[in-house]
Amino acid sequence: MYESGLNMIEHQGLTINWKEPGLHYSKNDVIKPDPLLLDWKPEYEDLPEHPVIVDVNGNEMIPQS
Repeated sequence: MYESGLNMIEHQGLTINWKEPGLHYSKNDVIKPDPLLLDWKPEYEDLPEHPVIVDVNGNEMIPQS
């Protein structure tokens, strides 16, 4: 299994979760959204030639040829 070991600093990402009240957060939670990634680094593109494919439960799937 491929493991990059790359973690974004301060949970930065290419998408945002506003953490609005609802299913996962209550209206009493005072949580700021995670910051967007603003600086691109070449190591972000260091991906495996054949990435691991997982199903909705996180189980590794074997590609069918």
